[in-house]
Amino acid sequence: MTARTQPVYFSICSANYLAYARTLHASLQESGVDALFVLFLVDEVAGRFDPDALGFPCIESRKLGIDTHFDMAARYTCMEMNTAIKPFCFAWLFDVAKADAAIYLDPDIRVFRPLTHVHDLLEHGSDLVLTPHSTEPLDQGDEPNDVRLLQTGVYNLGFVAFRRSQATQQFLSWWGEQLLTKCVVDLEHGLFVDQKFMDLAPAYVATTAILRHPGYNVAYWNLTHRQVDRPATDPGLWQARGEWLHFFHFSGVVRGDRTIFSKHQNRLTVETIGPVKELLFDYLKRLDAHATLDGVRLDKIPYFYGCLSNGLRFTDDMRRVYAAQRWSGPHSYERCFGTDLDLYEMLEPSVMQDAGAPVTRLGYAIWSARADVRTAYPLATAEGRRGFAAWFLSSGSLEHKIPAPLVRAAERQIAGQGREQVTNAAVSLKPGLGIYGYFRAETGVGNAARHGLRAATSAGIACRAYLLEAGASDNQVDPGMPLATGPSPFDCLLLHVNADETMRIDSLIDPGRLKGRYRIGYWAWELGQVPFEWEKAFDKVDEIWTPSRFSAKAFAARTHKPVRVMPHPVPVLPTRHLDRTAIRRRLAIPSERFAFLTAFDFKSYMARKNPLATVRAFRDAFPERDARSPILVIKCHGGDTSRHEMGSLQAAVAGDDRIVLLDAVFSPSDIADLQEACDAFVSLHRSEGFGLWIAECMARGKAVICTNYSGNTDFTSHRTVMPIGYRMVSVRSGDYPFGAGQWWADPDHGEAVAAMRAVAADVTLRRRLGDAARISIGATLSYDLIGTLMRDRLDQIRALGTCDRGLLQLADAVN
Repeated sequence: MTARTQPVYFSICSANYLAYARTLHASLQESGVDALFVLFLVDEVAGRFDPDALGFPCIESRKLGIDTHFDMAARYTCMEMNTAIKPFCFAWLFDVAKADAAIYLDPDIRVFRPLTHVHDLLEHGSDLVLTPHSTEPLDQGDEPNDVRLLQTGVYNLGFVAFRRSQATQQFLSWWGEQLLTKCVVDLEHGLFVDQKFMDLAPAYVATTAILRHPGYNVAYWNLTHRQVDRPATDPGLWQARGEWLHFFHFSGVVRGDRTIFSKHQNRLTVETIGPVKELLFDYLKRLDAHATLDGVRLDKIPYFYGCLSNGLRFTDDMRRVYAAQRWSGPHSYERCFGTDLDLYEMLEPSVMQDAGAPVTRLGYAIWSARADVRTAYPLATAEGRRGFAAWFLSSGSLEHKIPAPLVRAAERQIAGQGREQVTNAAVSLKPGLGIYGYFRAETGVGNAARHGLRAATSAGIACRAYLLEAGASDNQVDPGMPLATGPSPFDCLLLHVNADETMRIDSLIDPGRLKGRYRIGYWAWELGQVPFEWEKAFDKVDEIWTPSRFSAKAFAARTHKPVRVMPHPVPVLPTRHLDRTAIRRRLAIPSERFAFLTAFDFKSYMARKNPLATVRAFRDAFPERDARSPILVIKCHGGDTSRHEMGSLQAAVAGDDRIVLLDAVFSPSDIADLQEACDAFVSLHRSEGFGLWIAECMARGKAVICTNYSGNTDFTSHRTVMPIGYRMVSVRSGDYPFGAGQWWADPDHGEAVAAMRAVAADVTLRRRLGDAARISIGATLSYDLIGTLMRDRLDQIRALGTCDRGLLQLADAVN
């Protein structure tokens, strides 16, 4: 920190705690602290109060740029969430506000004197300043004591100060990563919100300063050793253990209640704190003075993230159920706070279920958190399960304030009228196929599910489609097919859910709807080895279908269960007579120029799709930027949630008006128009599980240039595409999940440049490749052909017996 530079001060709270934040701000001003004060609001203003009337900047936590902000707000209690965003606030102040240093203070702190000792430490080279809870033992039996401090953290994070430096940035990055999912009160497992991680700070940040001055962070946890009183020489001031009092932390004070010193302890009472009683009462008066803002009672403002999007209470027990799931994809507000209660009504898979005494995921979360309930109702016995079900509906629903819809759902389940009656009896099922998939999602997985259903139907397979919610508000499309509800009546299920999500399939689909059916997982994978972390996924299915031999080889190396290549069906549609000029005008693509197309989804990882290689090849192939030069259209989506990668792409295309960047979600019809409107498709990918865009453009008769590696080689050849050679390179850290120690292709730049020049210059070559590609796709990947493969395999499964896995494995070994 440069000399005479003032740090930025900040605090964090929700709207109902604004009286405390206003009192903190006023005390800073009164004490002579001349510095910017910022409040980060773990809430949303939503017109409920006027933030401009606060007198200091108020920044909603959702504006901090945390990709999983709404996921955090859903999984964490209000207190946990308020502590979880702390490292991100520091990072925002350093990166956006360009602060040289920042000092955090809890909102329930009152400042009496400038924090000169902290300023001095920061100015003289300390990157981090902390205060310990206590500098002397607290070994008596009352709370808090030394054991409690060991459980909750050595340092009290009601105060912490950082100087901007490389060491700080590295530590904040690590700390923030931990707090995305681990900022919980879980003393049994050694976690207490953000504080326990800070125990490691002096080891990780060499220039950490431990401030032991008795006048800093005085509170119930150290007041026993820090006598607070007024000095005889100046009764208008305060001291702590003979040193000036700089700030007092009123942790656990309850506004409006003069009988409580701190609700978090039993060591001290209002009558035993001596002169601090005067401080307490004065502080309570100050809180009352700041409790109303322009006529709005601040403590009456409800927590915005305390309910689902329909206003239903989102209880802490529900949050634990939510947090136990593994969520992937965009964490939108609509997904994280959606109104679908299936997750909480689902039966807990780890508990044996009885008719009339179901134990739901919500019930199990409550049972797990209550030692008294666990003792009274052991779920290992039928009697315990019956007792718990009765308690859940009576006392439990009241004690835990379970929302009425979930209580009514439990009543229906107990009465046998729920989404599925709980039973261990065999179910009578018909031959057919229930297909679960993200049918509304405009993604590769969603598209595969839609095509798979059409293929099954074309082959005469009795089937129904069941929707899995994709959880993203901006990529929903009309599936163009009816979607069923209720349990599938068929003996086989096809789960269009990749292996990582299959591990949590019981949270996506009621386990009762899986029971008794032969379960087929439709999985794709883009690297040569399947992660060992997915071992549990194999336990959830009886068989694996995968779209290419490349993926099949990887999965077969990890399991003895049947693995079958079942390619994505790709229809060859009749040639459409489109107004290409109108389509190009609508998409801002020059109408008279030859157009290359490449496409990718940021969620599929830019390093794998490798569009930067296509940009480099295009620029080297056509260095002259005149009116005759071809153009390159880059269709992508998800750039708003992958800012770093999007920035790299934008930098690569900057200054070249021949490159058109389309970052948007397209409907299937818009994608079809885009593919038809362009002249050639380029995919210089590093690896593909299948290569759906390659196949679709081939089916449209387009000339295709693609890396001659991985899944697409099942349907591409020198006759149908311009294949690009490659060398194998190791997957760099961070480029792809579970990529450590794995290899993929690096397409040859020179070959790509030559291929793009040849395709752009030779109309005969384009027509030859396009015609051959259309014929090949039609002959190998049609709905009828893939549907027949599906039907034949299902017939074989039934002939062998759906439960006889030994016979299935023997048949696969013979074949």
